[in-house]
Amino acid sequence: MPGQKVDYFECILCSKRTKPTDRRTVNKDIKKYLRRKFLIEAPENSVICNKCRHVYRNETGKTNVYAPVRCASTTTSDDSSSKKKTLSSPPSVSLALASTAKSHAYCCVCKKPGPKLVVVPTESRTNVFVDKNILIPPGNRCCPVHLDNDSGMFTSDAVQQLKTTENAFLNRTTISELLQQMRILCQRNEKTVFGL
Repeated sequence: MPGQKVDYFECILCSKRTKPTDRRTVNKDIKKYLRRKFLIEAPENSVICNKCRHVYRNETGKTNVYAPVRCASTTTSDDSSSKKKTLSSPPSVSLALASTAKSHAYCCVCKKPGPKLVVVPTESRTNVFVDKNILIPPGNRCCPVHLDNDSGMFTSDAVQQLKTTENAFLNRTTISELLQQMRILCQRNEKTVFGL
């Protein structure tokens, strides 16, 4: 209708008109960030678009920007953000190692679908890595016939059938577990060699 006032909500940082689903009010932490980084003084009821908010989150390491404000703790926000930055790592790292495809629904050896698949034991995955330099992601499944009934290790025929890719994508947990398994294996071998 003519003569009716329309309120436009522009992002305080990029001046883009924001849709109701694409805007958030500027809180105290974002005001400090805008003042320090861009010399922008945000007035009351200012809004920020999602794109600019994500830039803020990435630069400051804040994960929950709109959590309720709590009382000040003994550590400063600069200390906590620097700790977060030192602990952060990429979700996965690409290594030039042969690896089987990651799947819960198919056998990692013969690629047959379930339902009677079993999770590949950790010792068997470590053994294949040591002997053949092939990584099998944790949680991968295989047909029970590919595992030796007595030891739970892959049969020699099953190891020959493993189809691999050229790169392996590993996260922090997988790398830590692999190093731990290698450490256990080295300790076992040391005890066997020295007769302890």
